[in-house]
Order: sequence, then C-alpha cells, then structure tokens
Amino acid sequence: MGGIHIKNKWLPYVLVAPTVVLICVFKIYPIIISVVQAFLSKDGAVTLDNYKFLFADKTFWNSLKVTLKFNLMIIPIQIIVSFIMAMLVNTHIKGIESIRTILYLPFCVSLSVSTVIWQMLLNVNNGVVNSILGTFGVKPIGFLIDKNWALLSIILISSWRGCAYWMMFFLAGLKGIDLSVYESAKMDGSGFFSTLFRITIPLLKNTSLFVLVANTTANFLLFAPVQGSVLLPYAEDTLVYSKTLDQWMSHIGLDIEAETGAPVLSVASGTVERVENDPLMGYRIVVKHDKDDMTSVYANLNQLPDLLAGTKVKAGDELGSVGSSAIAESAEPPHLHFELYIGSKPVDPVPRLQGFEEIPLK
Repeated sequence: MGGIHIKNKWLPYVLVAPTVVLICVFKIYPIIISVVQAFLSKDGAVTLDNYKFLFADKTFWNSLKVTLKFNLMIIPIQIIVSFIMAMLVNTHIKGIESIRTILYLPFCVSLSVSTVIWQMLLNVNNGVVNSILGTFGVKPIGFLIDKNWALLSIILISSWRGCAYWMMFFLAGLKGIDLSVYESAKMDGSGFFSTLFRITIPLLKNTSLFVLVANTTANFLLFAPVQGSVLLPYAEDTLVYSKTLDQWMSHIGLDIEAETGAPVLSVASGTVERVENDPLMGYRIVVKHDKDDMTSVYANLNQLPDLLAGTKVKAGDELGSVGSSAIAESAEPPHLHFELYIGSKPVDPVPRLQGFEEIPLK
C-alpha cells in the first residue's frame, strides 16, 4: 500500500515535534536572549548596571509587592474553585455536558473580548454594575481605577477565565483515576468526604502541583508598572494627526489614555510651580523637580487640583486625576497629557521616565 509508514516507536516523537519546535522558537529562545541581554549594556559590554537600576527602582518593588499579594489571594481561590468545578463536571448526571460547556465557556472567549465585556460591566461612568447600584442610590464605584477596588476586580476577572482553564486539568486528572478504586472504597463503607481526602486528593497530587506552579508563573506575568496606553506619542520633529483640529501637527507631549478619574502621580520629587486652567489644555499642574533642571506638566485633568503653588511633592504623590478638560484635545478619549522639559526645552518623556523614581499614571 502507498503512503508514509512510521514505526510505532517513533510516532509519538513525530507528533510532539512541531509543538517542541514552536516552544523552543517562541518561548525558550526569547527567554535565553532576555537573560543574555540583561547582562549587557547598550554598547554590548558585560555589566550589572541593568540590575542595579532595577533594584533601585521603587516602581519595581511596588509592582513585586502587589504581584505577591495578588498571587497569595488568587491562587487558593482558583485552585479550590476549579477543583470543585471539575468534581461537578465529573459526576454522571443528566445534562452534565451542557454544564461542562457553560463552565468552560469563559476560557473560550478571547482576551480582547473579555476585556470589553468587563469594561462594559465595571465602567465607573456607565457600567452595568454601577447602573444597577445607582437604582438603589449607591454612588458609582471605580472598580477598575479605585485602589481599594482595582485588585479585587482584577482577581474576579482573572478567576472568571482562570478557573475554567484549570478545571480542565483537574478534570483530566479525575478521568485518570481507576473507577475500581472508588468501587472498593464504597464497598468498605467510605463516605464522600473520606473518599475525597483519602483517595481523590492524594491521587491528584501531581495535577495539583502542576496547576500551582503553572498558575503562579502565569500570574507573575500579569502586572506591568504602567496602566494605560499611549494615545498620541511625543512628536517634535515629526507630525501626528489631531482629531480635534483635523490636521497633522507636532506634539510636544505624551498622551496616555485611561479612564476618567484614574489617579495621576508625580514622576519625581519637586515643588508645585503652577496650578491653572489653561484655555487650550484645560486643568493642569506644573511641577519643578529637584534634579537636572526638569519640569513636568500634567494637563487635561478631571478638575482643578487642590494643591497650591509652593507645595512640596514626592515621587508617587497623587496630583490629580485623568479627565477631558483640554479643548485642544476634546475629540480624544479621556487621557493624561504629559509634558517634560529640561530647562526650557521640551524632551521626549518616554526614555526619561526610566530614570525617574515613579511614573505618571498608576
């Protein structure tokens, strides 16, 4: 007969090979390159300066602290809930296939679609949850921007998808347990909880360990030090398109999109120089910093800050909140318009922010 014949002993390796190649190219190779580059300077010399800068950065330590707190809260929740879901799906009751589909559905929804769904649900201005709460006289809650609610909201969103994903691993582990073990336990008079703690959980030891390690690794990749996306980049020598003015123009600031009310932070220690309502850029605050003759400008704020000229601020102090008060950028969504000057000369904020103690948007 025609066709390609592969010996049985080589068949598993052939089937696994494409996956191994993809993992090596898109996972292992980038990790190796990242590790190597971490010890190199811009001119290619071996150095530890990158790590010195990292460990001296308050943003890194704050992100690490929040990530650890996040993991300590979410990992037990996801493991316990996904295990219970798997136990439910593994039962032999009528309609269990439909229940399995419903429980696994959240993971089938793409990340971008999930983001839109939860944004519609939890938005502080017109979200579904706040609309419902409003009918009972409850003031809008900033689930995604309030520091008292943001972490809990992220845990809820992550668990919504994560529990569905990890459930499939526990379900596979449960399917691998020989039914004769349960039948013998039943004959010996073992009850549900006795069987659960003496048979099921011990036999799922390897599965549980895998879920624990994989879940922890995945969660450590969630947090970045900046929340918000660049709406308009700094463009002194090039042109960017302004929706408001309907023309191409230079742009000496950095526009960072965020929800209305998101806190705006001082990028470094300094002194408040001006707090004003600019005719074009709306409510803004100007801070003169203590080093390198630098000045930072935070415009398009939600309201006029309460700070007075002469007030001392530290890196990370809240100056105001994101808004839409700038007439010159009124066609854009809510964002922070951030400018940076050395002396009187405007500079691109992006490379300079890496040397600051903090970042403008939390």
